[in-house]
Amino acid sequence: MKHLLASGLVALVCMGLAGGFTSALAKSAAPPVITSAVADYVASTITINGTSFGTGTPIVRLAGVGLAVKTSSSTQIITALPSGTASGTYLLKVTVAGQTDSTFEVTLGAVGPQGPIGARGPAGANGAAGPQGPQGAAGPQGPAGAAGAQGPAGPQGVTGAAGPAGANGIAGPAGPSGPPGPPGQNGAPGLTGPPGPQGPPGSQSVFASDGGETLLPFTTTLTGNPSADGQITLSWAPSLGATGYSVKRSTLSISGPYYPLSSTSASISSYVDSGLTDGQMYFYVIGAVNSAGQTNSNPVQAIPIAPPPAPTGLAVNMGYAVLNVSWNPVPGATSYNLYGATAPGVTRTNFASLPGGFVAGSTNASNSISDAASTTYYFVVTALFGLVESSESIQAAITTPDALPPPTGFSATAVNGKGVMFNWNPVPGAFQYQILISTIPLPGPQTIGGIAVGAPSTSTSWNPGTIGTTYYFVIQTIDPNGFTGPPSPQISVTP
Repeated sequence: MKHLLASGLVALVCMGLAGGFTSALAKSAAPPVITSAVADYVASTITINGTSFGTGTPIVRLAGVGLAVKTSSSTQIITALPSGTASGTYLLKVTVAGQTDSTFEVTLGAVGPQGPIGARGPAGANGAAGPQGPQGAAGPQGPAGAAGAQGPAGPQGVTGAAGPAGANGIAGPAGPSGPPGPPGQNGAPGLTGPPGPQGPPGSQSVFASDGGETLLPFTTTLTGNPSADGQITLSWAPSLGATGYSVKRSTLSISGPYYPLSSTSASISSYVDSGLTDGQMYFYVIGAVNSAGQTNSNPVQAIPIAPPPAPTGLAVNMGYAVLNVSWNPVPGATSYNLYGATAPGVTRTNFASLPGGFVAGSTNASNSISDAASTTYYFVVTALFGLVESSESIQAAITTPDALPPPTGFSATAVNGKGVMFNWNPVPGAFQYQILISTIPLPGPQTIGGIAVGAPSTSTSWNPGTIGTTYYFVIQTIDPNGFTGPPSPQISVTP
């Protein structure tokens, strides 16, 4: 990595299966295969290594832009590197006459902050370079048979393979040929693509196009959560200067490689990834794009989960002025949604369009809902794992009873020194009676208030504290369910 930084080289990491994506069908010969690609920013060239490049001059495009081919052979192509090419992910296409076009996704590794990763460079020195040693056929240089005695020195050679030549007394000189090993370093960067793992932080770099437009760092935070069966919802805040966003996904690790899923306009800040496998980990980054290039967000990971089963045992019971709804708990459920309406067929998707439709959340397997007399209510309930919601339970319904009528025989009598005395006839099934008092004819505003009298009492008294004022009264019956019935005919008295 030190050599790469010193010479201004930046690795292009080819991402794909089996060393790179290739066309599924060949036209007449084996399609070209890329094994490594290196961009030299000092020489302004890209060196592409691989096989089946043919004997003619291939056509090479980077992100749809044709590259000038300087030299080419069946195993190597050297092209010009366009001025101002920024770090990022690009499509590299190689077209060879008589063969199928091959397209590869490559990532131009970030320079600078990525440097510390260079510590992995030693991987280039792994024995893989050894096989190059035998090509240093320096063995023939050891014609002196006497040198055979020096055969043991063969192990000192970098290639080590020179040992067999020791029988010819050639092994000694073979040692110096070890230096060809360094070409192995070209392969190592491809294998250590790990600069990608650090890519997200590096992506905060600022890129500028030839026209001078600048893409500011992606400073917002990407979040991803399971939101339905086989579904992940991604969301982010707008990134300053972006003209659009590129949604990318990986199924391998948070380090990538990431492949494009979709592109959105700058006004869109969310994306739903559907058709996923429940229980499998997925990784995402969002690229903020403008003409200067693109920067990636922080990577996130999420696992789509199957929805919980629908709750069972939904039941509704009358309470005092409420309906008590309960159901069997669902193991692992984080919350529940109770949907209701005063029309049948309520679901989680149509409740808002039905008469009296509503939804009430709960963390427990029960809920209480306000009710009214002479009404039929319909309910279903769902369970949630986070944001992932189950299907609806079996519908339950209840019809509330009619409110009780007002008492008959309601009277108010002025009593000297005692205010007003009220009497009425009992109402079967009454729980309580309520007398409303006003200084203007009802049903106008209640300027005084009311008096509550528990059944079975059928009389009570009231002292207004003011003599000579006319008061107006009505009485209502309240049943054991808390329903208040209609008022009685109005009466009045002047104490």
